[in-house]
Amino acid sequence: MQVVFRPLIFAIPTGLIFDEAASNLDQHTAERFAFNGESPERSSHRAVHRAPNATRTCSGRGISPVPRENEADEIPLPLQVRVAFGDVPGLQAYWDVKVKEMCDKDGGVAVYERVPISKIQFERMNKVGGHVSIPPRSSAKFDDILFWDELVTNLRDADPRVWRSEQLVKRTADERIVARVVRYSRVGGDLPSPAHPSHFGCPEEREIFAKREGVYAVEGELK
Repeated sequence: MQVVFRPLIFAIPTGLIFDEAASNLDQHTAERFAFNGESPERSSHRAVHRAPNATRTCSGRGISPVPRENEADEIPLPLQVRVAFGDVPGLQAYWDVKVKEMCDKDGGVAVYERVPISKIQFERMNKVGGHVSIPPRSSAKFDDILFWDELVTNLRDADPRVWRSEQLVKRTADERIVARVVRYSRVGGDLPSPAHPSHFGCPEEREIFAKREGVYAVEGELK
């Protein structure tokens, strides 16, 4: 009896073969595809050949004949997670630039009138970071020479949050405005984490404290 060995032949549907290298797209390339409106199939050096109604499985090593509802399937899962939580690449940078632009227009400290005080008064005042601390109205004591009121305007309530704060420094005796501080701030826009959210503000707080202290004219300095 003659034994005949016949090779097994597996039919592979046309259009379901793809380059394994396509599954190794790094994050930078994937994000470039997503934000330029370009899909990985159109990249000449990472060609992906697939059937019109087929999508790649999550493992990236096979094809699942599941119809694609929309182009969102082309966005890599890590990027989809970041978008879902508001951490769109470049969003923080965009708002930091906007904060700086707004700050350059009207941010900073403006002193309208200097308040004379003695050296002893100056030495007894509470200080933060080496600079005189001016309390808010809510915590000002009867012997505080100055206090401040603040108006906060929300510019963006979503994540990241952006707002403008305007601080009016007033003389306790007659509530005359002697100085004004305007600051822009951005907080958040990060992936969920136990760490504190990132933040950016303009001007920096130390700059504000240093310049705001100039509202006081210590005895011997007033000209």
